[in-house]
Amino acid sequence: MRLNVDLSSLEEAANRMGPRREGPKIDVRRGLDPVDPIDIKLKTGIITDLTAIRIEPASHLLIYEGRQVVVYIEDHGWRIREVIRVGSKGKKVHVADCRTLKEMRRQGRYDRYVATNSVSGEFLVTGWDEADGERVGHHARLKVCKNCLSTLNYQGYNYKNERNRDRVFRAFAWDEFFREYRPQFARMPTRTPGGFDGDYALSWDVVSTRYRKSVGFTCEGCGVDLKEERRLLHVHHINGVKTDNKDENLRALCVGCHKNQPLHQHMHIDNGDLDRIRRLRRQQGLS
Repeated sequence: MRLNVDLSSLEEAANRMGPRREGPKIDVRRGLDPVDPIDIKLKTGIITDLTAIRIEPASHLLIYEGRQVVVYIEDHGWRIREVIRVGSKGKKVHVADCRTLKEMRRQGRYDRYVATNSVSGEFLVTGWDEADGERVGHHARLKVCKNCLSTLNYQGYNYKNERNRDRVFRAFAWDEFFREYRPQFARMPTRTPGGFDGDYALSWDVVSTRYRKSVGFTCEGCGVDLKEERRLLHVHHINGVKTDNKDENLRALCVGCHKNQPLHQHMHIDNGDLDRIRRLRRQQGLS
């Protein structure tokens, strides 16, 4: 339906008011409380440059261009649905340069982390749906890292007994934490929430086969030749980011060498396969 509206009266009234006057110009860059694009990006977890992060030496806090931030592992793999339902079952959020982050850097696994300074307590998590194999992205209420609370001795976390530590952990509030600390500088991982590097679920078989072929189906750890036993040769992600399929992040490893990688103790390898690897090593003159 088309409407015909007569605006002549409004036009006459405007003309009687005289020429249009310019209102005051507001320079948003000089306001009392300017909103920097960096702040907007940090609130949503979308950061394009993470190279400016340092560790504030006195407090061990994490700082990005003068803003206090926290880091966490966004990718929760096949556990994503469980973590969305119960955030406490997800990976912990780090507020300081604790022993966990130090160990992850030592093992070359720090790039698994992403950064934000949102105080909502809701963190973007991603993973793969067990039912259909589709990529899932959602927000979950993740918990703070206890090692970080200990590093900061947050609200006397290290004092007294286990009951006191449990009380501090349970009462932790993100907005209160950010209000309490006013830090200076820090260093950060190179990924941000939502920044996928590739399509692991759909293309991994192609990526894995291509890479193993490029190294002649030979383990880059012990050197065992597995051309005749290709199923015993895996492709390992060096930095732990399963969507980062760049060649420099990949390494072909036999099942024995793969299981010995940092944080891979949970891998279940059949004893028969391990025995087969040992026999092949001896046959090929490898120690």
